[in-house]
Amino acid sequence: MHMKKIRRKALPFSLAAVLAVTALGGCSGKGSSPGESSGTSGGQAMGRYLEEEVPLPEGMEAALDITQLQDGKMRVLGCNMEMAYKVWDSSDGGATWEEKGEFTGNGDGEDIYLMDASLSPSGEAFIVGYKGEKQSCFYMTDQVQFQEVNLELGELDRDFQTAGSVVAENTGAVDVELETESGSEGADAGSKAGAESEGADTEPEEGEEASFGESDMDMANGFSGIAYAPDGTLFGNDYNSKLYKIHPSTGELEEFLSDVSGFGIAGDMVVASVGGNTALYDMATGEPAPQDQALLDAVKQAGGVEIYTTSGKQILFTDGIEDNCFYYCTREGIFRHISGGSVNEQIVDGNLNSLGSPDIGLAAMAALEDGKFLVLANQTGGIGSSKLLKYSWSEDTPSKPSKELKLYSLRDNTDIRQAISLFQKENADYYINFQTGISGEDGTTVSDALKTLNADIMAGKGPDILVLDGLPIASYMEKGLLADLSDVLDELKAGDGCFENIAETYRSESGLYGIPSRFSIPAIAGNEELVKTAADIGAFADKVEELRKEDKDVEAIVNTASPELTAEKFYQSYSPALLNGDGTLNQENVKEFYTQLKRISGTGKYPKEVEESMVYTINTTGTSIWGGVDMDSMNVLGGSLKAASGVLSSVSGFNQMLAVNNKLNQGYALWNLAGQKVYCPQTIFGVSSKSAMAEDAKKFVSYVFRTEAQKLDQGGGFPINRKAFDAATIDMKDMPEMSICHSNQETGEMVELTVSWPKKADFDSLREKIESLDTPTLMDDVIKEAVIEQAVKYMKDECSVEDAVAALVQKVNLYLAE
Repeated sequence: MHMKKIRRKALPFSLAAVLAVTALGGCSGKGSSPGESSGTSGGQAMGRYLEEEVPLPEGMEAALDITQLQDGKMRVLGCNMEMAYKVWDSSDGGATWEEKGEFTGNGDGEDIYLMDASLSPSGEAFIVGYKGEKQSCFYMTDQVQFQEVNLELGELDRDFQTAGSVVAENTGAVDVELETESGSEGADAGSKAGAESEGADTEPEEGEEASFGESDMDMANGFSGIAYAPDGTLFGNDYNSKLYKIHPSTGELEEFLSDVSGFGIAGDMVVASVGGNTALYDMATGEPAPQDQALLDAVKQAGGVEIYTTSGKQILFTDGIEDNCFYYCTREGIFRHISGGSVNEQIVDGNLNSLGSPDIGLAAMAALEDGKFLVLANQTGGIGSSKLLKYSWSEDTPSKPSKELKLYSLRDNTDIRQAISLFQKENADYYINFQTGISGEDGTTVSDALKTLNADIMAGKGPDILVLDGLPIASYMEKGLLADLSDVLDELKAGDGCFENIAETYRSESGLYGIPSRFSIPAIAGNEELVKTAADIGAFADKVEELRKEDKDVEAIVNTASPELTAEKFYQSYSPALLNGDGTLNQENVKEFYTQLKRISGTGKYPKEVEESMVYTINTTGTSIWGGVDMDSMNVLGGSLKAASGVLSSVSGFNQMLAVNNKLNQGYALWNLAGQKVYCPQTIFGVSSKSAMAEDAKKFVSYVFRTEAQKLDQGGGFPINRKAFDAATIDMKDMPEMSICHSNQETGEMVELTVSWPKKADFDSLREKIESLDTPTLMDDVIKEAVIEQAVKYMKDECSVEDAVAALVQKVNLYLAE
């Protein structure tokens, strides 16, 4: 499948996530410490910047830019829910706002949707928007008067159009539109509030003809990024990778650099990615400037300047009050840099506030004359909105939190980072030192990570809090390594409530030793006859083969694009049957699992390059994004699959699956291939029984289950908190419909899908299914990796089923004996 663009009508920043995966920067996975400060009280260093949220103008939902004017006022440009774009000023640091004017385009009455804007310290602005499919540019004077600017950017290079088409085909993106009651449409808006990725350096393979949809060929050149320098010079980067100086009042363009994929303004220098290499350029001449290695290292660590992503930028710059000094902001915090210096001084530690939170996208920043900082950020994970964050120095606050808790997870996790950020913001005396066992960069295996973790625990150097996903939970419970969390769950039950059948997963006669904070559900949707076999893997394989004989042209009956993906999908539902009650392998069931997997895998007919691409994607990003029923459902809609299989893990995914089901008059069912109602516990929290700060650790774990932390969706599963789940499934009749267009990769046929908010009966049915779940999937990653490894070898005919089972038994028995 392949598609291209995203268009929306309600707000311009959330749905672009369909087209791109944001590479979030942040703290080291191996743990980090707060920065140092000066001043003492009773021997403790004092002084730290604290964060507070400053109200934006009333009704503003999305802010495109903010700046401090030359007279000291703040100016912001943004829009409300009705997509009315206005300019406001504040003379008291954001305490109050005065409306200065409203953007009306060129007065012809045609709807214009703003994509990007940059404000100058003089009060001027340059604005980029769309009228239909065409990009238009506008200049705003310091008195908030608007005029359209005609710029001669030239034609869009064919290479760009080819890249866009090929990338869309390879990623399987979908075209999404939101329609309000008026039914009008507009192009995507809000690069600072979340912009769409604009192509990539991808060429068709030799001998392969690039394919273009009608809208691909109609694409016109435009700006992908704009920015004013402190001296008022305006720069713009177009889709042909040229960076221009723009004279907005006249429309004159002056080419500055070519082959530019992103840029930023740092003091009197332009930081640009040219030909894939980031370097500094003199703002006046465009010649290479002395290369400030400390600054370039900071840009690289942040993720670069080619960062028009779904959530904002990776690095922001703003001019400093002192000469030859500027500030920059990343997810790690706010830093001061002296041009040509060798040190980047951390002013604000992002680990201790919202800057390090994965649901925050950076949009703009300003350094105020009183030493405070403002950061404009975008809330992601749903229909987003902008936030204005102020950082003020507090001399009475310890420079480092007085309490440190060590939190361990086998892998990095955005839900964990989200919870840490929220908790630390409310509890300034705590620092959560987040550590991961596997970074994906040093070849560490699950077994390696577990040996290190176990040694640390036994030596008394282990973590206070454990995220138990992938760990041998049953073994830890038997050895008494986990503290009883019954009081934490009792508090949740008495408060917001929870799905108790899932919350009680890890209870034994002596106590409760782990609580999942989220969960997903193996499910199957599509062909009615296939859905009926969802509780028996043998009957399922029979029906898959039968359907393949009936339809020899379809790409696959269910998604079997690679042996690795097939094993992962089916493992989630079948894994509880792989172990006996005493924890040993059930060899008969393992053999049955491998036998049926190979039968099912053999029914797909994917080109070799598709399988290779899938394996590469799984190895680099994991299987989670490919394991969803909602992802597969779009292929069912396009005709390349008969059924969608995988997990349901979010309300948005559930809505999309339902929309496909309704259009095709089909249903869905729990995918219980072992005859048990299986669910996947996710982000499972436990507290070490050896922790000297067990009560503090429980305080954090209790916070994780509060509605504030559970209501934010980072894609990690449904929330265990009942109140948060109910809030996500309330009646939203006024929610605009979403239109998704999908094209079949083989036929090119376009199919349109309208996604409406589900009916109450749909959500009630989902709740009933959730409440009926009774068996967790097998969570031990050492066993999981071993099972999948041998399954893949058997599916690839590298060994017999008997040899695969024997190799698995040997490896697992050795692991269990350790």
